[in-house]
Amino acid sequence: MKTTDSTISANLVKRLLLVLIPLAVLAAFWPTLRADFITWDDDANFLNNPHFRGLDWRNLRWMFTTLHMSNYQPLSWLFSCLGYSLWGMHPFGYHATSLAFHMLNAVLFYRVAARLLRLASPAADDAAVAVAAAFAALFFALHPLRVESVAWLSGQHDLQAATFYLLAILCHLRACSDEARRRRWLSGCAALFAAAMLSKVNGITLPIALLLLDFYPLRRLPADPRQWLEPQHRRVWLEKLPLLAVAVVAGLVSWVARHETAVLQPLSLGFRIQQAFYGLAFYLGKTMVPVRLMPFYPVPLDLRLSPMTVVASAGLVLVLSAVLLHLRRPWPGGLVAWAYYVVTLLPVLGLISFSTQLTADRYAYLPCMAWAVLGGGAVLAGLRRLGPRGRHLLAVGLFAVLLLLAGLSWGQSRLWYDSETLFRYVLALNQDIPEVHNDLGFVLVTQRRTDEGVAEYRKALAIKPDFTRAMNNLGLALLGQGRYAEAIEQYRKALALEPDYAFGHNNLGLALMYLGQTAEALAHFQKAVALVPDYVVAHNNLGGALLMMGRVDEAIAQFQRALELRPDYSAAATMLRIAEAQLPH
Repeated sequence: MKTTDSTISANLVKRLLLVLIPLAVLAAFWPTLRADFITWDDDANFLNNPHFRGLDWRNLRWMFTTLHMSNYQPLSWLFSCLGYSLWGMHPFGYHATSLAFHMLNAVLFYRVAARLLRLASPAADDAAVAVAAAFAALFFALHPLRVESVAWLSGQHDLQAATFYLLAILCHLRACSDEARRRRWLSGCAALFAAAMLSKVNGITLPIALLLLDFYPLRRLPADPRQWLEPQHRRVWLEKLPLLAVAVVAGLVSWVARHETAVLQPLSLGFRIQQAFYGLAFYLGKTMVPVRLMPFYPVPLDLRLSPMTVVASAGLVLVLSAVLLHLRRPWPGGLVAWAYYVVTLLPVLGLISFSTQLTADRYAYLPCMAWAVLGGGAVLAGLRRLGPRGRHLLAVGLFAVLLLLAGLSWGQSRLWYDSETLFRYVLALNQDIPEVHNDLGFVLVTQRRTDEGVAEYRKALAIKPDFTRAMNNLGLALLGQGRYAEAIEQYRKALALEPDYAFGHNNLGLALMYLGQTAEALAHFQKAVALVPDYVVAHNNLGGALLMMGRVDEAIAQFQRALELRPDYSAAATMLRIAEAQLPH
């Protein structure tokens, strides 16, 4: 009778937790539902991107062939297309989708954590395992390091990929416990991993992560790594081959995407190694003390990290590695958690450089699951060993920790309300980030606060004199003020530094048009569309220049091309009607 009552109680706890976990996440991240698009990749991914707006053949071809923003993620674009069909371009719907993905991931991670804790402690009470797993899930999901992934709409692809990633792990765990349907579960794991890779490649190290779980807590591999290649363990390796094949293909596609479309920084190998040590220490530190979180931690302009920072970071990583390796027999879970953390961070630590960012909060989404599981393990140990009073104090302490995390996430979420709020917050923490000054300047100019915007562009250029994007934006602002000569000066400076800068060519052409230098403007518009064939505005401007030169048929072709790329582009539609009216009847 006691066993039956205990089972009923445990099942009730589990069902209650499955309701409470997503509700807690919803409450902590509620401010994100009132947020706007942010002019930090959201403009390129959503506001100025017509290619996901409708499920026609042309858009489908784009989704499955594009390397837009240096990523190959067709499945994510399909989800964005579905979202557009439901709520158009209203930001609430996209934010609600991001939050829904995160809530789902919290529940899936609860399932994963419960399974891992049960495997690590077979004799533990079911209710205690459920409570410990819930703490792990909430520690993960409520942590302020998750805010960027949830509040930033361009981070939605990471959330979607994480959903398939967690489902793949669950399939692997089921395959290891259900021998009769093992192949079916393994096939499901491979398919879900492929879906994750088609959403975003941030979980590309899953095959290695599963091998770590095979070592502990699944115990499918012996404690001595020298025995892992023995014939009796061959099945563990062979079942990873389909996953490895998916990872290799995804990695090659990602490599092409990054190195064909991204602007790479010439970082030395020595700096990259320092950056890797710094990143490993950074995410661990921010997990323990989540303060001064920002959406942008830039690579130093002088490409140097302070010696004290490097020594402290490397020392922490090496000492922690040595200690956990030494404790691998009495505490294998600690070593596996650390190894998982390192392995899942490897693709974004900077060893393969493609970014101007030193670190990013969103990169911690998958790696820091390891610390959440360890936290759940500590809770389970406490529930098993403490008496009633001790358990009561433990519950109070855990509730306080989760409440603190939820409060911090609530506050951090509010900072993503709109672009100006976010950028001013970042600059309050660090005034020396030229990219943020430039982005704030763009927001201010868009709001017709041009003088303030110009001041921000000049601050960006004072910090980084060769910042071509800021030169281009400053030129546009000056152009809007009728200061054509000054605008042209900025464009020519930008093009001298970056001759293949399509936006600079287009805007220089626009300035020259204002001065009546149509022939020279035409050459720059032609250069812009040659560099970026889908540059809608440049096609429209090129058509305008051709029309002014009396080349009506060619102008019509350019306006039609602009409307083909963006059917709702009213400026091109108006110019097309004007051009067609000039055709001989």
